[in-house]
Amino acid sequence: MAISNTDDTSGTAGGQRVAIVGAGLTGLIVAQGLKKHGFDVSIFERDASIDARPRDWTILIHWGMSTLKQLLPEHVLKNFSKAYCNPHLDFDEWDESIPVFDGNTGEVLFRNSTPGARRVSRRRFREVLADGLDIQWGKAISEFTPGDETVRLGFTDASSYEFDYVLGTDGASSKVRELLVGPEKGKPLPSGFCIANCNVRYGDAEKVAAVRKAHSVCALMLGSGVMAGCGVMAVDDPKDVASWETFWVKIWKGHSVTLSGQEAIDYAKSDLQGLCEPFKSALEWTPDGSSCYVDEMKYWLPSAWETHDGRVTLAGDAAHPMLPYPQFEDKVFSTQSLTRITTSNC
Repeated sequence: MAISNTDDTSGTAGGQRVAIVGAGLTGLIVAQGLKKHGFDVSIFERDASIDARPRDWTILIHWGMSTLKQLLPEHVLKNFSKAYCNPHLDFDEWDESIPVFDGNTGEVLFRNSTPGARRVSRRRFREVLADGLDIQWGKAISEFTPGDETVRLGFTDASSYEFDYVLGTDGASSKVRELLVGPEKGKPLPSGFCIANCNVRYGDAEKVAAVRKAHSVCALMLGSGVMAGCGVMAVDDPKDVASWETFWVKIWKGHSVTLSGQEAIDYAKSDLQGLCEPFKSALEWTPDGSSCYVDEMKYWLPSAWETHDGRVTLAGDAAHPMLPYPQFEDKVFSTQSLTRITTSNC
């Protein structure tokens, strides 16, 4: 599917300087949108590089697609397919759907139609989105000081910068949020639900075929006290099915735990009750040493924060941690809001 920009309007921000703290998807998408509208955007990310964290997972972009077309410039949209989990599909009615299985019976409960949807790798999507942006790596924010017309940001390396606006997009455990509302009020809360996600290369075409039989992109499952999903993560050679990378995810109510690697695999496989096929086998077949993580999902109850005359605010998980990823409207709202503010001040 060719994706083109639906909003060719050039902004008149007059070089207003915006600092975005956090180079996750929210920060990168907003940065591209603001830059397209004429803002001078700098991103500060505490990680040392874009690939500093090896963890990767998939994201389905469906109703947010129209928002992406508004925010992203043409050169980024043209490379969007590089982030697809499987760019070699026909993307017919079957590919653009999500079947949901009954974990108790193994039957399909329903199939949700998702026309135009694309499932992407978060890591590869970030790489596409980062193109052309000013990103300063290894920059962990420690403080900000509002002035009459600007905001000064201070970082743990003793550097400081001044900007007209600051947007915190630094995730569920946001430091910007903590600085705005205080450590206690800004603390994320445990949900009581654990999530395990694992990326797998079985090296076995029949095992990959079992995952693909449930669905060509991703299938979900609802069981008794457990949810699961499995699908295709990456396709290097469409003809060599054994080499394909697949993924599985499992969500259940459990104790707070943070694990990675083999410990995470063993923990997730220790209780397979409530899982039907192929979700159960997808876990059981996991080779030792696969990339796997287990942790507790967290949320935050938003409360009003001081925006310092609209110059400092939050977006994405920093503003409202949520377990799926329906935050694209938040990104376009952030972009439109800053554009309106700047226009009204001109």
